[in-house]
Amino acid sequence: IQSCSRSIGAESLAAMVPPDTMPLARMVPELHEFLRAEADAALPLDSEAARFRLFQGMTSLLRRIAAERALLLVLDDLHWADPATEEWLATLADSLATRRILMILTYRPGWTPPIGERTFHARLALPTLSAAESIRMTRDLLGTEVLPEALQALVVGKAEGNPFFVEEVVRSLLEVGAVRRSEAGLLLTRPLDEVRVPDTIADVILARIERLEPEARRLLQVAAVIGKDVPVALLESVAAVAPDPLRATLRLLQAAEFLYEAGGATDAQLTFKHALTHEVAYGCLLEAHRHTLHRRVGEAIEARHRDRPAEVAPTLAEHFERGESWSKAASYHLLAAERAKARYAYPTAV
Repeated sequence: IQSCSRSIGAESLAAMVPPDTMPLARMVPELHEFLRAEADAALPLDSEAARFRLFQGMTSLLRRIAAERALLLVLDDLHWADPATEEWLATLADSLATRRILMILTYRPGWTPPIGERTFHARLALPTLSAAESIRMTRDLLGTEVLPEALQALVVGKAEGNPFFVEEVVRSLLEVGAVRRSEAGLLLTRPLDEVRVPDTIADVILARIERLEPEARRLLQVAAVIGKDVPVALLESVAAVAPDPLRATLRLLQAAEFLYEAGGATDAQLTFKHALTHEVAYGCLLEAHRHTLHRRVGEAIEARHRDRPAEVAPTLAEHFERGESWSKAASYHLLAAERAKARYAYPTAV
């Protein structure tokens, strides 16, 4: 919703709401403000009643869709959800029992969905891969039906059923040349017991990063400071790299599957393959250099949003805080708090 908000005007938003549905019609001003557009008749932004109407209106919209056709609602990576989203989920859960709505939530262990123990809720834990599944995945990654027993044992022993670890171990073996594809099949260029494969997935990723060419490694680290999602134009500005060399280096990082293309609303955007890849790349940086890069990222974002800083205030606050630019960090934290208050996200504002 937020990604397309700038193209939604008051009239077009109102037209999306069926006129015979009063709760939705009353909800338009709150939703319009939530979308960061100009509302013609915005209700008091600090009103708990307005927050309630926003939640009820969004829930009513989903119920109306479900009345016409079955609705599948998928919410991914909810372990990163803010308190307001969690509160809305709790409100929505009360409407599911008698509606044609299937809600699928994905999240990491440690996060608890705010929907209680309702009887229509089922929790499915994804198990680790079995040894046979790890071997089958390795065969698929390498494009072969036959795996040497030594390679099977290495992958099963190191990855311990973690599919991301399986991927990283296989890619690491290819990069160091211990395993090579050929027309005749898979070749082991040297005994695998002579190949040092780190014991943790973070160390495998770190070893792969250290094997990158210096410029590719530098660009990956700058991207890590920007965040898990990386606008290419912002990366170009902060890294101070000309467009052609930048594109060539980014192609290398994408080929190595550190970064993937992601759909940006207006700018080309990349995203890290995995949150752990982002964390390891970020952790490679010396603290002083990290501070400098955060300040540069903050200044670049500030320049790009000079006419609408409130939209990116939380991001600016984080970068300037991590860059130890305390005055700017304080200013943008206050601005972010005001914006959170305007969106009825009171715990976040506090």
